[in-house]
Amino acid sequence: MAEARPTVATQHAVRRLVAALIHFDGTQAATLARSLDDHDLAHGLPVLAVLAIAEHGELRPAQIGTLTGLTSGGVTGLIERLESAGVIERSFGMVPGDRRGVLVTLTAKGETVARQMVEAMLTPSADTDRDLEELLEALEAFRAARREG
Repeated sequence: MAEARPTVATQHAVRRLVAALIHFDGTQAATLARSLDDHDLAHGLPVLAVLAIAEHGELRPAQIGTLTGLTSGGVTGLIERLESAGVIERSFGMVPGDRRGVLVTLTAKGETVARQMVEAMLTPSADTDRDLEELLEALEAFRAARREG
């Protein structure tokens, strides 16, 4: 039995959603990059890691790997870059029941960076508003197409 192929409308909804996500990601990445210029940090995974640590207060390296999709070696490199930038610090032996466990927390500078990233994302902008509207419309069209099959 042949699998049902997506309708033309569903295919269009998927393409529209992907395009809106890519566009929104690009514009927001540029906004975040500008907010990080003063801190000598690249956007991308460092942004995700800093915001995740800010959200949770402290994370183990394995948790950062889960949230970012990085391998343990990738997480180690990311942590070393953020630590040398003065954004995070590692605490050793602080995990209950795991003497060798490491916890990663933001420094005062890291808290400032996280706050500036959030403020940059929340700064009113006609472009951002337009991008959000397009993204929301694309999500709604995608949801409707999924319901229709």
